[in-house]
Amino acid sequence: MSAVKYEVVEFTRGIVLGIGNKAFPHFLNVDIPREGVRPDIRVENPLDLSLVVEDASVDAIYCDQYEGAITALTDWWRCVKVGGYLVLNIPGEALDVTDAMRVVDGGWDLIKRSGNDEEVGLYVFRKRSDGRFVHPWVLDKRPKKTACVVRYGGFGDMLQAANIFPALKRQGYHVTVMTTPSGQDILKNDPNVDGWFIQDHDQVPNQELGRFWKAISQRYDKFVNLCESVEGSLLAMPGRANYFWPHETRKRLLNGNYLEFTSELAGLPYSSDLKFYPTLEESWKAKERLLKDGTNIVFALSGSSIHKFYPHQDAVIARLLLEVPNVRIFLCGDIACKILEDGWSKEPRVICLSGEDNIRDTLALAKYADVVIGS
Repeated sequence: MSAVKYEVVEFTRGIVLGIGNKAFPHFLNVDIPREGVRPDIRVENPLDLSLVVEDASVDAIYCDQYEGAITALTDWWRCVKVGGYLVLNIPGEALDVTDAMRVVDGGWDLIKRSGNDEEVGLYVFRKRSDGRFVHPWVLDKRPKKTACVVRYGGFGDMLQAANIFPALKRQGYHVTVMTTPSGQDILKNDPNVDGWFIQDHDQVPNQELGRFWKAISQRYDKFVNLCESVEGSLLAMPGRANYFWPHETRKRLLNGNYLEFTSELAGLPYSSDLKFYPTLEESWKAKERLLKDGTNIVFALSGSSIHKFYPHQDAVIARLLLEVPNVRIFLCGDIACKILEDGWSKEPRVICLSGEDNIRDTLALAKYADVVIGS
């Protein structure tokens, strides 16, 4: 199995056909049935997919050193959606692959090219809707200083990671964030992020993540991996070894500020730069909801784990309504939090939003409210 597969993770999300091998579990291997080979899609010839794959039906095709691949480019290209990728890891040949790709229908951006005529060449083409052929070295130059911050996790984890982005920018880094689509959703309007390396959940199997990160880290001058940084060290959960440590030991070793710890892991001076950046539309929507000349409270009903729930919330809400007459309370959470809103839907000063607002709308509302109550 070629180690080049780690270089193409960001281009092989979604429905991917693997010509020659099944590089990752989510790939659909296309091959001829034979001894030791049990393809997901059986064909008489992987160089001709006309009878088995519809036009514009896959997100990517990955060919790993399959003999004769240069003759199949037009047919493979037909299968790829606009915005999708044709990823070729093939031996250098006399015929330049980019010349061969100029006869395909539509256009492409050549996203990546490496290798030379004597060794394996890696080519990544992204499908365009027009007829233009664009090479990256025409449009782009590599930044002088590059940093990649890796963080998969929940909404709070992503915001904690974002606290170090301004510090990296102050040191002159071009900042790329490696995360999942949900992680990108939280940070997508952050002006301190210059680029994205997006992976689907479990796209790279856990047992391969170490090798994957090592391969990708070579691209950057600074590689900051924050995965399991807080939850794997400072958070003592039942079932983990540090949960059973003596109280004084836990207090001495684990009683730290998460943001300061994140900066220390990144080798950066600590500063409190954590912000959520809503769009203009999100800001307008949030402000329109607020009670004018009153007190606006956002109450987050629960978090992502079973312990992130406050059992006395109803008593708190009732007391707020008694003590603060000119108040509006927004109850926020995912669809499961609907049950925690039970009984409040008929109270006009309580706005039940669980399962209705997305996380960005909730965070925008929290940004402009007077009080935010966590669980």
